[in-house]
Amino acid sequence: MAIIKPSLVIGVGGTGYWILSLLKRQLYINYGVKASETDEIKFLLLDTLSEGTFEEYKEKNDESIIAEYQVNRGEYIHLSEPPEGFFNWADDPEKYNIPRYRWFRRDILKQYVQEDARWKLREGAAQIRQFGRMAFFFNINKIAAAMNDKLSKIKKHAGNATIPVWIFGSYAGGTGAGMMMDVAMLAKLIQEEYKHSVQNIGCFVLPEVYSDKLTTSIAQGYSGSGNCSVLPPKARKKSIKPRKLEKTIPAK
Repeated sequence: MAIIKPSLVIGVGGTGYWILSLLKRQLYINYGVKASETDEIKFLLLDTLSEGTFEEYKEKNDESIIAEYQVNRGEYIHLSEPPEGFFNWADDPEKYNIPRYRWFRRDILKQYVQEDARWKLREGAAQIRQFGRMAFFFNINKIAAAMNDKLSKIKKHAGNATIPVWIFGSYAGGTGAGMMMDVAMLAKLIQEEYKHSVQNIGCFVLPEVYSDKLTTSIAQGYSGSGNCSVLPPKARKKSIKPRKLEKTIPAK
C-alpha cells in the first residue's frame, strides 16, 4: 500500500462526482484496492442533490461504473437548505444582512428566480453560483467535520508528511463554481485548527466542455475564476493557465 500517496480527494457538484468515480475505478484497476477499504486515500463528494435524487442520478448515469467504484453514502454530503427553507431565509434581514453574506445579491435573485422550487437545493443549485456558495455556508460545520475526520485517518499513514487535498469540479454550473475557493480555504483553516499539513490542488473543468448543454454559461467560468482573488498573492502567482479538455465528461 505504500505505493499509494496518502491524499484527500474532494469532488464538488456533478463533474466532481464523475471524476471521483473514475478515480476510484482507476485505483482498483492499478492497485487492486477498493477505495472503501483503505484509509490512505479518502474521498468526499459535496453536492446540492438530496440523497434520494443523488441515488436516482447514480442509477441513470452509472451504466459503466460498477458498485465498487461508485461514491457511497459515507463519502457523500448533501448541501441542504436551512430548516426554514432557503427561499424564506432570503426574506429575513437578520440572517442575510450580515458582513459574511455581503456578496449575496438576494435583491436580484428574488426578482429573477421567483420559483420556490429552484431554491430548494435538492436537485442542484439551479445553475446559480451564489446558490452553490450559500449551500456551502449553510453546511460549513458538517463539511469541516467530515474533512477533519478523513484527514485524521489519512494522517495515521502520512505521518508528518504534507497531505495533498485534491479538489475537482467544474465552472459550468452552480455548485462547483460557487464554492470551489471556499472549500480550499476551509481546508487551510482546518490545517491551522487541527494541526494537519495540507496542500490544496484544484482541477476544474471550464464551461466550454459543456458547450452542447443549453444551461451552460460561459460567464460562469469568468465570474468563478474571479474568486481566485481571495487567495494570498503568492498563491495567485503560482496559478497556471487552464487547458482545454476534450468533451468526455457528461453533465447532469
